[in-house]
Amino acid sequence: MELLQVRDLSFQYPDSDKMALNRLNFSINAGEFVILCGASGCGKSTLLKLLKKEVAPAGNRQGEILFQGKPAEELSYLESAKYIGYVAQNTEGALVTEKVYSELAFGLENFQYDNNHIRMKVSETAISFGIEELFHKKAEELSGGQKQLVNLAAVLVTEPLVVLLDEPVSKLDRIAAEEFINMIRKLSETYGITILMAEHNLEDIFSLADRVLVLEDGNLIADEKPEELYDVLKQGNSGYGMIKALPSAVRLFADRSTAGACPLNVKEAVRYLNSHYNMELLKKLDEDLSGNHKAVRTKGSRIKTKTLAGLQFKNIWFRYEKNGKDILRGAGLTVLQNTLHCLLGGNGSGKSTLLSVIGGLYKPYRGHMDRQSVAYMCQTPQFMFLKETVYEDFLDTGYQNGRTKQETEELIKQYEGRLGLGNLYHMHPYDLSGGEIQKAALMKILLSRAEIILLDEPTKGMDAVSKEEFGQVLKDLLSQGKTILMVTHDIEFAAEYGDYCSMIFDGEIFGTSEPVEFFEHNTYFTTYTGRILRKAAGKRITVSQADELLNYYEKYKEVGT
Repeated sequence: MELLQVRDLSFQYPDSDKMALNRLNFSINAGEFVILCGASGCGKSTLLKLLKKEVAPAGNRQGEILFQGKPAEELSYLESAKYIGYVAQNTEGALVTEKVYSELAFGLENFQYDNNHIRMKVSETAISFGIEELFHKKAEELSGGQKQLVNLAAVLVTEPLVVLLDEPVSKLDRIAAEEFINMIRKLSETYGITILMAEHNLEDIFSLADRVLVLEDGNLIADEKPEELYDVLKQGNSGYGMIKALPSAVRLFADRSTAGACPLNVKEAVRYLNSHYNMELLKKLDEDLSGNHKAVRTKGSRIKTKTLAGLQFKNIWFRYEKNGKDILRGAGLTVLQNTLHCLLGGNGSGKSTLLSVIGGLYKPYRGHMDRQSVAYMCQTPQFMFLKETVYEDFLDTGYQNGRTKQETEELIKQYEGRLGLGNLYHMHPYDLSGGEIQKAALMKILLSRAEIILLDEPTKGMDAVSKEEFGQVLKDLLSQGKTILMVTHDIEFAAEYGDYCSMIFDGEIFGTSEPVEFFEHNTYFTTYTGRILRKAAGKRITVSQADELLNYYEKYKEVGT
């Protein structure tokens, strides 16, 4: 049964000469799990909002949206609220009550369920999401990832027929994201809830989906089963960038496997590797390659000639309230000049708090810091913008940092192509997509004169191509002598571009080492490629490194020597 139907749907924002969506046609059956993907700004968020009448943007809309055969705009607000759940990309302002338990109960109370039913559903949901320990906390006490979890739970507690999710795991650490996706899978498979989920990171959800919809510049360029998507994208004239966003298993084996046999996730990739490759020979060849290279190094890793500390802090202790719990407990780290240092850890581990302390927003009650001028990109980059348009904000940032208008405009022009911002200058910052606002915030950082750059989850919401461009911009900054400390859940990016990685847990920092050494022995906090090749070549933690080994293996087998 078709639950959602979209017929010739087009949409154009006011004062824009570009179509945000262009004649989309697709349908979603009851109980289906459908992924919506595409580059930042391709129209994913716009489409999801149009499917939920309460949050539909203003503009020129043409075509039809049907829910259970009825025009979506004709649903009552009660029907829309009850049957169509929606989780926005930016959940910072989505929590409407003071405490977590009241947030979970809010929707049920509005539907006038009795207290016993509300208590049962709230308790069940809290247990299912693993947020019992947050139950009595205030919303303001939660980390960004914790707020995301609570917001998701508050939507799902009402048991909607369809759930629209706009990058729901972008603020979650790797472990929490995997747990949440497993729960979404259960909601779909066990309870028959229909899922339409916009997402850039396809690693954990790709093989779970019934179908994948791909948008490019507002056009639907693919509507395929996961196992068929690679071939469709490869044969078409569009979608090349999307190939880079496909799971590591697909990118490694799609061109090495027969039709229909390509693994879609880590589990299938490990099986395929063991079935089609001689593991002992693979290990030997990996040792040969590693010996020839002296060390397997990531793309972003560079031999350092400088050992000066660009940023150093020791024994930092911090709590938000005088009698509250310590968030930082003796945290210390030396970040070398001209390096990108990636700090990883779970939600609520103190990562964002640490950057706020280093950036001067909060003062530790104990500890010592040595640092130069600092530019800080916070976890919610919308807060960094004060003007009516993106370009006005850029010019003001340059002025605030002592740059002339001409100097500022030249610097903007230097990076606008690489950041893909040229067509966004006239827009209000709050109208940008998640990936676009991240890149715009980075431009503000580039316009500063700071020697130390602090980045809090800068790649969330970015598509694969944008991440590559972003990585190159960071390398430019490093070549200028900048020092970068980046908090991230994006393990693949840290492995590809980081010079050093550290773990933060229980308010302390440890495990500092180069990416290969940091990730090769980890079971959970490691790359998907590392998981696939762990038994054969544990130092191969990126797709490019794994490709090199598999190509060498195939050439070796071909010549027989």
